[in-house]
Amino acid sequence: MLSHFPAVDYTGIDIESKYIEDAKQRFGNRGNFICRNISEIPLDQYSDVDIVITTGVIHHLDDSEAKHLLKLAKSFLKPEGRLITYDGCFLEKGQHPFDLWMLKNDRGKFVRKKDEYIALAKQVFPSVKAHVRSDLLRVPYTVIMLECTN
Repeated sequence: MLSHFPAVDYTGIDIESKYIEDAKQRFGNRGNFICRNISEIPLDQYSDVDIVITTGVIHHLDDSEAKHLLKLAKSFLKPEGRLITYDGCFLEKGQHPFDLWMLKNDRGKFVRKKDEYIALAKQVFPSVKAHVRSDLLRVPYTVIMLECTN
């Protein structure tokens, strides 16, 4: 995503060292890249951030880890800041069979339904907007994007 951003003060965090090394090679000094488990990051590590974006993260976290991530994001944000998330999502009904197969076989073992993602986010953020889309990729795949604000 960084390749699409203007000049920003960017910090990327991932537990997978391969991803961090790749980011460092691709983007060099355009950002700060940290290899660390989010559960190890103190809530007061950063502050005054405009936006936190998690792409394909929450569905890899159990409810406790996800809640920690949400609290962490909230602690980073300015009062008017926002958290944007993007994850695979199960539909209540009518999900394309290939989409369903992809989600059930994802490495992330905590793919949730829309209401479950919203309920989780509302434990931390008072305002949660959810957008579910199945038409963003070339293959059938349902994602949920959450916009969380104070």
